[in-house]
Parts: sequence; structure tokens; C-alpha cells
Amino acid sequence: MAAVEAGPVPATSAPEDAARDASEAVSAGPEVPPLPAGNRLSLHLHPGGCRQLLRLCAQQAPQLLEVDFLQLSGHEDPQLLEAALARLPWSLPRLRSLVLKGGQRRDALGACLRGSLTTLPASLSSLAHLAHLDLSFNSLETLPACVPQMCGLDALLLSRNCLSELPAALGTLPALTFLAVTHNRLRTLPPALGALSSLQRLDLSGNLLEALPPEIGGLGSLAELNLASNRLQSLPSSLAGLRALRLFILHSNLLASVPASLACLPLLTRLDLRDNQLRDVPPELLEAPFVRLQGNPLGRPPPDPPSPPGTPVVPEMPRLLLTSDLDSFAVTPQGCSVTLACGVRLQFPAGAAAAPVTIRYRLWPPEPRLVPLGPHDALLSGVLELQPHGAAFQQEVGLWLLFVPPRARRCREVVVRTLSGNSWSDLETCLEEEAPTRLWAHCQVPHFSWFLVVSRPVSDARLVPPEGTLLCSSGHAGVRVTFPPGATEEPRRVRMQVVHVGSRALQALLGEPEAASSPLLCLSQSSPSSFLRPVTVQLPLPPGVTGLSLDRARLHLLHRAAPTAAWDDVTAQVALELTHLYARFRVTRFSWYWLWYTTKACVGSLAQKAWERLRLHRVNLIALQRRRDPKQVLLQCLPRSKVDATLRRLLERYRGPEPSDTVEMFEGEKFFAAFERGIDIDADRPDCVEGRLCFVFYSHLKNLKEVYVTTALDRRARAVRGQVSFYRGEVPEGVPEEAEAARQKRGPAALWMATLPIKLPRLRGCEGPTREPGLSLAPLNLGDAETGFLTQSNLLNVAGRLGPDWPAVALHLGLPYRELQRIRHEFRDDLDGQVRHMLFSWAERQAGQPGAAGRLVQALEQSDRRDVAEEVRAVLELGRRKYQEGIRHTSLAPRNLASPDRLPAKLINGGIAGLIGVTCVFPIDLAKTRLQNQQNGQRVYTSMSDCLIKTIRSEGYFGMYRGAAVNLTLVTPEKAIKLAANDFFRHQLSKDGQQLTLLKEMLAGCGAGTCQVIVTTPMEMLKIQLQDAGRLAAQRKILSAQAQLSGQGSAQPSVEAPATPRPTATQLTRDLLRSRGIAGLYKGLGATLLRDVPFSIVYFPLFANLNELGRPAPGEKSPFYVSFLAGCVAGSAAAVAVNPCDVVKTRLQSLQRGINEDTYSGFLDCARKILRNEGPSAFLKGAYCRALVIAPLFGIAQVVYFLGIAETLLGLPRIQP
Repeated sequence: MAAVEAGPVPATSAPEDAARDASEAVSAGPEVPPLPAGNRLSLHLHPGGCRQLLRLCAQQAPQLLEVDFLQLSGHEDPQLLEAALARLPWSLPRLRSLVLKGGQRRDALGACLRGSLTTLPASLSSLAHLAHLDLSFNSLETLPACVPQMCGLDALLLSRNCLSELPAALGTLPALTFLAVTHNRLRTLPPALGALSSLQRLDLSGNLLEALPPEIGGLGSLAELNLASNRLQSLPSSLAGLRALRLFILHSNLLASVPASLACLPLLTRLDLRDNQLRDVPPELLEAPFVRLQGNPLGRPPPDPPSPPGTPVVPEMPRLLLTSDLDSFAVTPQGCSVTLACGVRLQFPAGAAAAPVTIRYRLWPPEPRLVPLGPHDALLSGVLELQPHGAAFQQEVGLWLLFVPPRARRCREVVVRTLSGNSWSDLETCLEEEAPTRLWAHCQVPHFSWFLVVSRPVSDARLVPPEGTLLCSSGHAGVRVTFPPGATEEPRRVRMQVVHVGSRALQALLGEPEAASSPLLCLSQSSPSSFLRPVTVQLPLPPGVTGLSLDRARLHLLHRAAPTAAWDDVTAQVALELTHLYARFRVTRFSWYWLWYTTKACVGSLAQKAWERLRLHRVNLIALQRRRDPKQVLLQCLPRSKVDATLRRLLERYRGPEPSDTVEMFEGEKFFAAFERGIDIDADRPDCVEGRLCFVFYSHLKNLKEVYVTTALDRRARAVRGQVSFYRGEVPEGVPEEAEAARQKRGPAALWMATLPIKLPRLRGCEGPTREPGLSLAPLNLGDAETGFLTQSNLLNVAGRLGPDWPAVALHLGLPYRELQRIRHEFRDDLDGQVRHMLFSWAERQAGQPGAAGRLVQALEQSDRRDVAEEVRAVLELGRRKYQEGIRHTSLAPRNLASPDRLPAKLINGGIAGLIGVTCVFPIDLAKTRLQNQQNGQRVYTSMSDCLIKTIRSEGYFGMYRGAAVNLTLVTPEKAIKLAANDFFRHQLSKDGQQLTLLKEMLAGCGAGTCQVIVTTPMEMLKIQLQDAGRLAAQRKILSAQAQLSGQGSAQPSVEAPATPRPTATQLTRDLLRSRGIAGLYKGLGATLLRDVPFSIVYFPLFANLNELGRPAPGEKSPFYVSFLAGCVAGSAAAVAVNPCDVVKTRLQSLQRGINEDTYSGFLDCARKILRNEGPSAFLKGAYCRALVIAPLFGIAQVVYFLGIAETLLGLPRIQP
């Protein structure tokens, strides 16, 4: 008895069985699956998208055969997903793009979840047309074996999977241009990756790569290479072979060196080496403008040598980069380096925190209670608060603060000021320059509190011992203080500040041309007691004064004690010792000292006036409105010297009244802006006080705010003419009442500074009422025909995908940081509202501007949201096609968008042009045909004029129009078909309405000529028979006469050729169909193609370019005479160029032969016999006549189409040539 053993089921049949079982399981469902829209099928948002696809496949829907884009969710059931994918090669054979992304679902914390896809069916390799494969946000641990077999693959996206390696077979994809494997677990790269000769973009960021294979230098077409956030320690020298590289991203690695050959890459525009371990960089790269080196320990000594064996290795300090939605971070005893979203950097050394601690931060807008400033200090940054306050650390923490570069640096310094206990103190600060306009203030902080950057007069301090010392000013070498021995019993710390006062500035402030003063000196000490012995102070004499020429009666030493605000003249109380350049005096108490040289008797009041005015800043106030949106108002307070430059920069986008008159303000002074006369601020703002916008003036900061205004008045009836007024507020502490009152007006308007007009223009009828805060966009309002359009629903979809990444996108879109703060405040507890308001407010400002949609895509890519960017690109492409179809259906398409309703107009225009043209030029065309049919040196006609004269004599005047009816029938469809076909092919070859290249214009002309020949060849055949009949009759008449003369000479009877009746077009057509069938009407088709196709290739591009030269301006149409001349020149040039083919065509299509005339079997036989029997000149027979025929015929046709006679008759809109 034989036993039969059941073998294993072949593995290749498993997917097919699974697909069959799954399709049977879902076929009974009552739900009707959605049919694809056009050639795209997106099921990633449908519940049970795989089931829907299987139903469509089971129904064998014919629409599936046209689908070239399919998107499924990676969160589907794995078995259903595998079954659906297995059916793709048979159900979607034309598939070009397959998207199988996860990430549509989020966990409880809002993080995107990976899809369940772990492999792909092997049958997918048979998708011959597949060019784009997106497997991002899935659970792939190895690359499916079918992927390297997809030879036509152009883009492969594998981001955010679990891949630990890439197979060597990946190098067998010859067409691959984009490969993204970001945020995986790659440690090495296969050498075969260097075989991808077509690769242009390679993104490997967010992996664990420690080295690169040398073969990567063989990627000759690579333009973008992203290796950020890996563990690379060095780079191979073969990277110098990447000659096409433009963008090289290497930030956040462990690079200790880079090859100098990278500076020799000819196309490199950006080399990002930030946040690495570079201590030394080749000079070629250090001086290159495209290299970014921030965050590297450049110039620092190398770390200590490695510890001996057995010593525990200290782990690397973690690095944190906080986003704008985080306001806290954790610090462990290991230490860390932190970069806050506002740009502030903190470095906690190892051991700084004894236990884990959570640090919170906040960046406060500057206000007087948080900004303590001295009499001559200036604020350069915002106020940073670090909590917990007073937290002490075991080691000092490094702090880097960004600040605005001060305008005046002579005798001034930049320091970080902090609150320590109940008093403010300045920390020892060093400056680090990243760029001329990007400076860092670096200091070490022992505790946390408030921190800000200020510019102050140069301060010099020293500890004075009992033995005495010398203190010199580092800002002014001539200022010094000498402490004799015994001046103090215990060491005390003294401080000296010098304020430089320019002589011209002082004279301008006071209006005193003869006044001069020394630098202003401030002396202070840590002890309240006086010195035991007098201290010698040296000040330079005022400018222009020397010790040998001065008048001692005009020299005054002024003193200002701290409790009082007045300057006292103490010249008589001290003994002034004068040298050639300096004045010395002795004091026992420290305060302010000022040396003056003037003729005024009351020097104290003069110094007091100068003291007050030195602290004032002269500014102008401006109020500008957006040109696109007048409700958006910009308010700014500017120094007088910067008003003109700022207005020149802003007036491209803003308009408004002239700046206000000059007003004077103190550093840290509050002022308010109030909208009046029917205009109010649109939304509640945290900086509004009783409806007025609050400012705090700081001379070095941007005192700027941009607000939206609204009105309760009806703008549809008339424009609203309002105003904004500026009023003074509180002055900072330390400003004396006398100084405050010196620059104020008297009376009820004491606080008023300026008023500027604001106008909200009248709304037109189409604009409707003011848009509500809900923000809505009309469809097709954002974008243009070249880049595509985004609708309101598209933007809502984008807003739902951004989540907490919206601030980064907003900054890349160009929104100011203050606008982000305003949005956060208005939608404090609504993240979706923040995203929607940001996107729609940006879209409203961009409405009508070209390239807006492209800027959104670019901002998404710069914010590392390429997934959303790809979706937006797909929506733009779909919207662009719908838009073009829509304008075609509404008869708004330009001329190159040929539509069926234009064909009758083209036929009528062709008939009108043919009637006029035939009347004018048909006799010349008849002469051309008869001249071209003369063979073997026969001279029936010697020239065009001879032919016309003999035709009139033998056939009468109307004999010149023999065949005109056929020609008129020929010209009408010929012009219509040729022009309509040319428009059709130009539209098909165009891309997004862009101008065609010369090659594409020639291809369009070739297609137009081919279509015309197929229709007009039979009528051309009949025309030639009718036109040539007269020549044959004349030839027979001449031969008969010659025979009679010969017969009389030989006494033979005369023989006269019998008269042959001339056939009509109807008789010729009937005879041809009876004798030769349909093919008889197409005799000479090849020659006609060789004539008309080259003619169209030459004519249409030449006419288009000549007509373009006559346009008065871009976008305007050429005058009618330019179209006429362009048609004549292009037609005659093309006619002469193809005349040899026209001679051969005419001979082939002439069915009746004269006596002793050759017959031809085809094009080559005819050309060979003409060349042998008649010479090369025979190919130019009738060229002059043909040029005279074609030039006016096509010129008239273009004028008729220009005038749009048929469009006027049919009531169609005219199109621009």
C-alpha cells in the first residue's frame, strides 16, 4: 500500500491565498467602496481602507486601471494590509506612487505612533511603473526583499522605522534620486551605496552612524547630504569627489576633524558643522562664508588624557535643545548643556547639582520694575528669569545671553546684571561674537534669579590696601586716582566710572558754542567712612584748553553729592594743580566730579541742564498701515538718526503719514498709544491698559508693536478717518522731578506727545463686511496657477497635523515672535486654535501673492515636517489640475488651452481668411503649379507673368481661378485644423502655463502639420488636376501646331489634336474613386507629409517669436500689423524652405501626363529623375510664386484671427494672440 505524503504549501502562493480569503471575507459587506477620484486613490483616512481596496479589486472596477497614486494607512490590520498589497500588481498595474505611512494616530502624550507594517509582499516587485515608495512611521526592522528589485524606483522614504542596517542590494536601484532613512537605528552603511549614480538627495539624520564608507564619495550626482544627529567622529577624504554637492548637514555629531578638501567643492553653498567637537578647523573652511561652526570648542585646549585602566569613564555631558512649548528641564549631577527656545544657553558642569533638580525659565518683556538702570545705562536685552530663585549650585553655571550690539562703544562696556538678595549687581562678563550683529554675553552665575544685559560706562574697581595704590581708568587714560599710604586702615574696594561727553554734543545740547567740559567722573567705595588722608584725583582739561593758556577764572570744578540733585561749584574749596594737560585736586569723600571751562557765571545751572539733557533720547513716532491689509497697524518709536533708513525699508509693505515731531524720552520711560475717532484695537492684549497700548522706551531695543484695529462704523458707506495719539506715562525711578518737568509741556495737554492719522478705506461691494475673527478663506484664494492653490479645508487639514510644532513653522513663515506671543495669549488653553489662527492669519496676508503655497511647503520642510510637506505638494498638484480644467470649462483659458467651442470659430475664421486669400493669390498659385509640372526642359511657360498672360489669352480671365472652389474648400479646414492642432499640441507640451522651449514649439508644429495633411491631401490632389488641365491643353495645342507646320513642309495632310473637354472636380473625384478607390485621393501623401510637416515646424515657432517681438509690453497683445507682417515673413520663409518637397508632391499628384513626360513610381524615383533630367534648379521651380502665395495668405489669416471676426459673430470672448 502506497502512502502519499502531503508536501508543504509553496510560499509564493500564501499571499494570493490570503488575498483570496480576505476578498471573500469582505465581499459580502453592504457598504459601497469609494471610487477613485481621477488617477488618485487615498484610503488612509477611511476606516477600513484595506477592506475598501479589496472590495474594489474584487469588483474589478475599471477605474483602478487608471490609478497611479495609492495611499493606505500603516495602522491597518497586518493580514488585511498584506492581502491588499498582494493584489496591487494585478489590480493597479499603472501604479506610480505608493504611500504606506503610519503616524496618523497619537498616544496619550500626543506623540505619533508607528504603523504595524513589518514587511511587503514579494509580488510588489512586479509593479513596473512604481517610482515613489513611502514607508515612513512603520515598524520595519529590515528592508523588504522586493524593494531592491523595483528598478524604476525614483524616491524611497524609510524614515522613523526600526532599521539597523541597509542591504547591499540597495545599490542596484539605478533610477533612485531621493533616499530618506532618518530616525532609524543605522550603525553602518553598505559600501554598495556608492553605486547609486543617480542619487541626488540622501537624508540619514537621526541615526547611530559612527563612520562613513569611502565609497560614498562615488555619488557624483549627490546635491544634498544630511548626516545630522549621528555619532560621526571623522569623515573620509573621498567626500571630495562629491562635485555636485550643494548642501552638507553635519550638525550634532562628534566630529573632531574635517578634511580641508571640503572647501574645494565647487557648488557647496552650506556646510553645517554646528555642535560638534571641533577644536581646530582648516583655514580654508574657517574663512569660508558657507560654513557654520557655532557650538564647537574652537581654540580651547584638548581634554585631559584618558584615565588609566580601571578608572571609571565619565559619561559625556547630555545636550538639550528646548522647543518653544517647553518652559522647564531637568538637571542631574551628571550635568548638561541646554539651549532654550529664546536663544539663551546654559551649561551645568558635572557636579553642579547635588541632586536632580527641575529648572524653569521665562523671558519677560522689559519693564522698569525688572530693569534697574543707572543714570547713563542702556538696556540691551530682555529679562531672563531662572527658577528656583536663590538655588545654589556646587559649581558655577555658565550663562550665555544674546543682546543687541550697542551703538556707542567708546568708554562703555557690556555686563550681565542680576538680582542678588535685595540688590542688583553686575557679573564679570566676557563677550563672544558669532557675527557682527549677533553677540553673546557670557558669565558664570552662582545662583538663579533675574538676568539682563546692559551697557554702562566703563567701570574700574580695585581693592585699596593701607599701603596705598593707583587706580587708572581703562576707558580714558588721563583719568586716575592716587591713594597715598595711610589713606585707609582696612582694605576697601573703590570703583570709578567715566562718562565721555563730546564737546560738539555738549555745545549742541546747551546752545553754548564756548562751553567745554572734561569727562564726567563718578567715584564710589564700599565703606561709608571718609579716607584718612586726601586722595589725589586727576582729570584731563576740557578740549581746546591747555594749562599755559587757560583763564583760571573760567575754570570750574563741579561736585554732585548723592542725596541732592544739584551741581555745586567747589572750585574755591579745593586747590587745583594745573599741568599742560591735566588738573589735579584732593578729596576725602567720593561722589561725582566734573571740570568745566566757560564764561558763564552760574556754572551749576548750566551743568544741571547738561546733566538732564544727556539722559534724554531724541526720538520720532511713526504709525504705518499694511498696504495689503490697512487694519494691520505698525507703531514704532525710533531714534531720530534711524527714521529715514527705517522708513525706506518699510515703505515697500507699509504706508502712512509722516513721522511725528521730535520728542524727548528717558531710558525706561513708559508711554501709551491710544486709537481714537472710531478706531479700536481688535483684540484684548496683555499690554493694553484701559484700551491704550503700553510701551516702555529703551533706546537700543525695538520699541515696535503691530496690532490689528477694528471699527464699529460702517466702512461700506464711507472710509473711517481715525487717529492714534501718543501720551507720556511713568518715568523710571532716579529721574529728578526737575529733569522730568524740563521736557514736558504745560497745561491740560502736558502728557500728549503726538497724533498721527489712521484711515480705514471704504469697502467695495465685492469685499463685503469686515471679516470676523473666525478667519475664513475663499476657495482658490491662496496660491497661483503656477504653484497651485490651497483651500480652507486644506489649511484645516495641515493645522490638524502640525500640533506643537506650529511655532517653528510660524517662524519659518516669517511671522514675528511678538505675533506668536499674541496668539499664545489669545488661545491659552486651545492648541488647535493656536495653530489654526497662525495659519489663517498668515494666509490672509499672503492672499493674492505668487508663491505663497511654495513658501508654506518650504517652511514645513525647514521645520522637519516633510510628511506634511509631501501631502501639501500632492494637494497643490491636484488643485492645479482642477483649476486649469475649471477655467477651460468657463471659456477663460488662454489661447494655448484649446477647447471644443473654439473649433467652429476657427472654421469660420479659416473660411473668411481663405475667401480673401484665394481671391488675392490664387492666380499666382495656379502659375506655380503649371511651372512646377513642366518637365525635361519644356518651355510652355517661361515665367510667372508669361504663364498668367497665356492663361488669360487661352482660358479667359476666370481661367486663372480654375480650381478656386476646391482651393477655398481646402484653405478653410486647412487653416482651422492647423491652428487648432497647433494650439492643442502646445497645451499638451506646456508645463503649468510656462513658455515653450524651441524644441517643444517645433514638436507642436510637427503635430499640427501631420493632422492637416491627413484631412487636406484629397482636396490638394483635386486642385492640382484642375490647375494642370490648362497646361496640358496648351501643350497639346503647341504640339498640334508643330505637327501642322511639319505636315505642310512634307505635303502631308494636317493633323489637329482633338479638343479634350476639361473635367470638373466632381468628375475627377468620381473617376478617382472608380479607378483607384480611396487610395487614389491620397496619392502623393508621403511627399505632402514631407512638405507640410517641415513647413509647420518652421512656420509656427518663427511666427510665435516674431509676433512676441512686437508686443508693446509683457502680457499685452501685438498690433494687427505686427501679426500680419509676422505671418507673411514666417510663411514665405517656410514656403521657400520646403519648395523642393512641393515640386515632387506636385509631380506625383498630377495624374495626366503630357507628351514625352516622365512618370514616377514614388517620392525617391521622382526626385532622382528630376535631378538627372532637369538639374538641381528644377527643385526651385515656382519658389518665387509659392512665397508670393503663402506670405499674404498666412498674413491675412493671422489678421482675421487677430480681429476675432468669428468670435464676434458667435458671441464668444476674444482670445489674446
